[in-house]
Amino acid sequence: MKKLLLTILFLFLIFPVFAQSNYQEDLDKVENYFNNLEYFSASFNQKDFYDQEASGKFYLSRPGKLKIDYQIPNKLIITTNNRVTAYYDVELDEVSQIRTKKTPIYFLVKKDFSFKDKDVVVLSVNKKDSLLEITLTQKNKEDLGKILLKFLMKDDAISLQGIKIFNELEEGIDITFSNISLDDIDKKVFKLDNISRVLGK
Repeated sequence: MKKLLLTILFLFLIFPVFAQSNYQEDLDKVENYFNNLEYFSASFNQKDFYDQEASGKFYLSRPGKLKIDYQIPNKLIITTNNRVTAYYDVELDEVSQIRTKKTPIYFLVKKDFSFKDKDVVVLSVNKKDSLLEITLTQKNKEDLGKILLKFLMKDDAISLQGIKIFNELEEGIDITFSNISLDDIDKKVFKLDNISRVLGK
């Protein structure tokens, strides 16, 4: 019985390694994509766990800067400046902040993107036709949520198509990109006078 339990435990521990190795070439492409990505902007549509919809503009300047500018139905801005992520309710003129490392957004803005990092846990890798989905969380910080990255892969080309962010209750916010651009983004896009003091800009 003890031998059987040890065998089951062994299989449980090595299975994620085998599963990940099946997609190692794809994971390498994703690492290369992020580490060579300087600018990413897009329109987005969002659906949350209550089926409520929102839309706006998404900006990413790697490493360190991200802005999600909600335009419909409410004016809300989420912006990241390396260590701090701030949530700004424009109508209420209220700001709240959190350390970026305590959010799944951290994976998008961290300087050196690698699945081999000691703080990265690959929960799942799924590929169907040209769509690749990778779910990540931070080691020993699963209660901070997780992020699912969606990529379109055709031949040697790869493109981020969307993200899905889950909280600790497994409630997900699904964001889909359109009108994607990799052109330079003006630094003024990330500068918000209302919350400059909070972000230390």
